Amino acid sequence: MDNTFVLLWRKITGTSFYKNPEVCHLAMHCIIKATYKPKDILWNNQVVHLEVGQFITGRKSLSYDTGLSEQKVRTGLKVLEKCKFLTIKSTNKYSIVTVLNYKEYQNPNCDINQQSNQQLTSNQPATNQQPTTNNKENKDNKEIIKRVVAYLNGKTGKNFKPSTDDTVKKINARLSEGYTEEEFKRVIDIKVKEWIKDPKMSKYLCPETLFRPSRFEKYLNEAPSESAFKPRIFKPEEIRRIPLNHGS
Repeated sequence: MDNTFVLLWRKITGTSFYKNPEVCHLAMHCIIKATYKPKDILWNNQVVHLEVGQFITGRKSLSYDTGLSEQKVRTGLKVLEKCKFLTIKSTNKYSIVTVLNYKEYQNPNCDINQQSNQQLTSNQPATNQQPTTNNKENKDNKEIIKRVVAYLNGKTGKNFKPSTDDTVKKINARLSEGYTEEEFKRVIDIKVKEWIKDPKMSKYLCPETLFRPSRFEKYLNEAPSESAFKPRIFKPEEIRRIPLNHGS
């Protein structure tokens, strides 16, 4: 039984992923798993060197350890990378996860008052820079929303507005979870192939249905409908006898 401990700083409540319980759970697991001193480990008969704040893992291993599905692990890691909480270096055999700033937040000998003073000093430029960062991210998301809605309109012949509050809210929420523009388009492609010719289902080809949290991940992992690719089988009476051309 490992009797060591980790520090949990209150400032984590200010991160963009704190209110996402699954991503926050994954972040806590990464902090717990990261090594607090450099060491060499044996992994599949290969010696791997780990620096402070690193651990070696795989998606299946993280899924088993956290109780999250592999898809949720994948999404969570993408969110944590986007938030600059960690980085991942992958090989064909394993992945090394590095928790950024691990030394700063997990140093038990750190003078808390000194750290607090340093934060007060360093927070001023960070506060000034924050609106710029947020504005850029909001602008990027706005452009993605426009392209995703335009793609949906082009595939369905409909005229959804990229400025509709519910549409903006749903797409922004999925983006914050780490999904990409290409994954939005994949969901659109999959459901258009399945529903576009069905009068009862085609009405659900809309942002409200396609991008809702309870459906988006499910749709993303569906294979395209086989019916869209099923070859037509002709009846014998439909086959015409084609005369051979004996001309020159």
